[in-house]
Amino acid sequence: MTNAKMDYPKLKGDTLGAQEVKHQQVEDNVSLRTLDEKRLWLISDIQQTEQLDSQQHLERMKRRQQREQEERQKQKELKEMKMKKQEQWRTERAKKTALQEQVLRERADRLKQFREFQRKVLKLESVVPETGCKP
Repeated sequence: MTNAKMDYPKLKGDTLGAQEVKHQQVEDNVSLRTLDEKRLWLISDIQQTEQLDSQQHLERMKRRQQREQEERQKQKELKEMKMKKQEQWRTERAKKTALQEQVLRERADRLKQFREFQRKVLKLESVVPETGCKP
């Protein structure tokens, strides 16, 4: 055998020599160990990536929920402002209506007083003929 590294051990006849078999087993164990290490590293990398993805997903969900909460709060504030404006409008409308009703009642009272005055004047004129004399 030569000192050069060989991929496959040389066969002596139909069988492998004991040293060659042992050497081949050691190489197989090293390559399997290397493959196992790579496999474990890949599994670990995948788990870390999945964990990072999960954390990012949770962060996205939290931001989404926060945006939705802010939107609900904004809608609530808008609704409250609208209700407040409506209430202010109703109050102002009620004040104006009450003022108009008061003005109308005052006009009606003045008109009633004027008509009573007219009746009195007409009564006096009908009792005293136009002679220029006062009763």
